Amino acid sequence: MKISRRSFVAGSLGLTLGGCASVANGPRQDPSSPEMAKRQPSGKLPLGYRLSSPNESLKEHYGAVVVGSGYGASVIAARLSGQIPNMCILERGKEWHPGDFANTPSDLGQTFKSAIDPLGLIDIEQGRDIDIICGNGLGGTSLINAAIAIRPEFNVFDLPVWPVEIKTDAQNGSLQRFYERAEGILQPMQLDQARFNKSRLHKRDAAMMNRSWGELSLNIRGDSFGETRDNDFGYPQSKCVQCGNCCSGCNYGAKNTLVTNYLYLAFKRGVQIFTQVEVESIEKLDGRYQLNLKLIPALGVPRRKQITADKIFLGAGAKGSTQILMRSESDQFRFSEALGTRLSANGDVMGLSYNTNGRTDSIARDPEGLKNGASRPGLIISSFANYRSPSIEGDVQSQFLLLDGVVPSAFAGTVAKALAAYATLNQNQMYGALSSADRKMKMDRVRLDVSGESLDEGALNHSMLYFACGHDSSGGRFIYDRRRKFFSTRWKDVLKEPTFSRIDGVMRRFANANGGSFIPNPRTTVFGQNIQATHPLGGCPMGANVTTGVVNHLGHVFDSANSGFHEGLFVVDAAIIPHSLSATPLLTISALAERIAENFLKS
Repeated sequence: MKISRRSFVAGSLGLTLGGCASVANGPRQDPSSPEMAKRQPSGKLPLGYRLSSPNESLKEHYGAVVVGSGYGASVIAARLSGQIPNMCILERGKEWHPGDFANTPSDLGQTFKSAIDPLGLIDIEQGRDIDIICGNGLGGTSLINAAIAIRPEFNVFDLPVWPVEIKTDAQNGSLQRFYERAEGILQPMQLDQARFNKSRLHKRDAAMMNRSWGELSLNIRGDSFGETRDNDFGYPQSKCVQCGNCCSGCNYGAKNTLVTNYLYLAFKRGVQIFTQVEVESIEKLDGRYQLNLKLIPALGVPRRKQITADKIFLGAGAKGSTQILMRSESDQFRFSEALGTRLSANGDVMGLSYNTNGRTDSIARDPEGLKNGASRPGLIISSFANYRSPSIEGDVQSQFLLLDGVVPSAFAGTVAKALAAYATLNQNQMYGALSSADRKMKMDRVRLDVSGESLDEGALNHSMLYFACGHDSSGGRFIYDRRRKFFSTRWKDVLKEPTFSRIDGVMRRFANANGGSFIPNPRTTVFGQNIQATHPLGGCPMGANVTTGVVNHLGHVFDSANSGFHEGLFVVDAAIIPHSLSATPLLTISALAERIAENFLKS
């Protein structure tokens, strides 16, 4: 897929929220390297262990295959390891480690997954109305997200789209137990972010709006963690340096990615892990399944292979799991007509208070900048203004969290120039009402960004980047043209969703309070008219039966041919979530997967 400059700039902003700011591919990795080979960074930190096995080690048959390595897949692999003999994980991307990620524009290399580079870390699928953005590597989105571990307000589970079993568990406290179990492995913590400019200013502005402010719990080791040492699971990690590049990949080993916990536990318990293996489709055989695979080399032509499994757990993400089932459906292998429905962007909204009255330190720092003593921005997203309790309109659907943000250092120059060009074209509209002195001050900052002379003193580093997680109608749909073998998405009138105008209004008030010019989602206003789903949910929604859902409350896939289930076939990731959450979804995905795993073992 060709990535335009427009997509590149919009992506570098929008991917921050989902935690997918684009990064370089880094050096190609040799899957035949010895397992558990310790890696060293540029002379300093131990960067962990290689978990993947060479693809030549793939067996012809497995007791269970876990497809994908994101939150749902990794939970299942860790919890069922040792319980199901002969188990493996298949991940279409490659294995990444701290030290492989981009900090500067010159590091970017081939950033996006494409036909030319199928191992690119960022996969952007541009639909007519919505861009679906997801990761492509061992550990999934955990490699490149903001690591936000927050629970939704539990009244979201009272909505009618949830199966009664989920509602009951939410009401009687059982669901809380699975959130706690996931937190015990992911180990989120708060890291005193009010000491940094952007979060301190966000706290001040929230108080002006009479809204409570809070620090997010993040799956990151704090800057008090000390020198590199093994975590509770035996995986080496180091401390956070507060550089703000969490979403372009943590080169310091401070983020609790899935490689450092769930995946490492699965690996130690004997689960084989294979990377650069894409599951194209599944066929149902007598008593087992056949997986049709594409093995993707670092260089050269992919080759095909088939393996079989007694059980399959799809955890390839909302887009990936849905597309696998769509490619697999046949007259002999039927799924619910709900397949592809209830696509949600999780109410994600982005906005910018551009060129405010004060310096915000909203640009992440590369190692050179840190060495030279540049001001550190803190974590890429670290605090929130609470619009969930109470919500604006007193109901579930108007709940949201307003988050602060940082632009990754690898993209700062490009983003700064693009926004400065926009401001120059619209300077009368943005600054026409100011005094001549104030207008000159603002435009001087804009010119610094145009020239690249000093990003520290430029307009972008005096801006507040906002993100929100709220609710939408889950009205999108994945579409598959079987004849052309072409996937797309459709969400008619998505820009008319009430959540976008509601949140834009609040962001605008924040911008007015801190003296900035409000720019709504640049992907929608400056760089096109799409929204971005960095937290896509749905596609295989859970439901009470085959009419209302693709899976039941335990991820078991309905068989539309006989009103039963496809025995041994499960979906365990974001695809099963039938409604937005007004919270970043990683903790909910993990909790639901923990619930699926426990019930599977009991049964």
